[in-house]
Amino acid sequence: MRFSTLAAIAAVTLGVTLAGSAVAPAQSDDPSTPHRRVFGYQDAQTGEFRPLGRVDPELANTTSPTTGTFQLAITIKIASSFPTGTARAIICGANVTENSTSLTTFSSAAFYEETASSYATVSGSTATCTVNIPYSWVVPAPSATVMTTIAGSYTVEVANTAVTAGPPLLRLTGGDFLSLKAVPTTGAVTKTAISVTI
Repeated sequence: MRFSTLAAIAAVTLGVTLAGSAVAPAQSDDPSTPHRRVFGYQDAQTGEFRPLGRVDPELANTTSPTTGTFQLAITIKIASSFPTGTARAIICGANVTENSTSLTTFSSAAFYEETASSYATVSGSTATCTVNIPYSWVVPAPSATVMTTIAGSYTVEVANTAVTAGPPLLRLTGGDFLSLKAVPTTGAVTKTAISVTI
């Protein structure tokens, strides 16, 4: 009886030791190198996996930034009536986005967004303002396989500077003012003039 009890204890001890040695390698893996998910898609023609966010080599051939300024001049006709007692300020805003995309891999090589605003100068029923948007973009060189789009939009708003006397926004209008298929040459000032009625 004593022999069988000792044999049982020895068997349990041996089993725990073997189980511990099998688990040990799994616990010794370096936790500082976890597996990372890579998001992408499978090319239907070649079957190749293409990760998203990869910059195509044909798009990475420009290292020097292209600099310049987009300048928007707005002439505003004031036709709206505003509540008595409100103090008003007219604010002009402009937004320009640039996007370069490979037509072979559909990956984005560059994306930029610039925003600026300024106060208008009011004289009677007319106001004028100029919004300057300087930029410095690293974009791919022109190519038959790279599509570049630049778009610009604007807003003109009449803000109530005495908020206690009425709503903070009295009038707002906006639209598009720019559409280009290439980035202007370095140092260019791209001027646009528009007229709006508020």
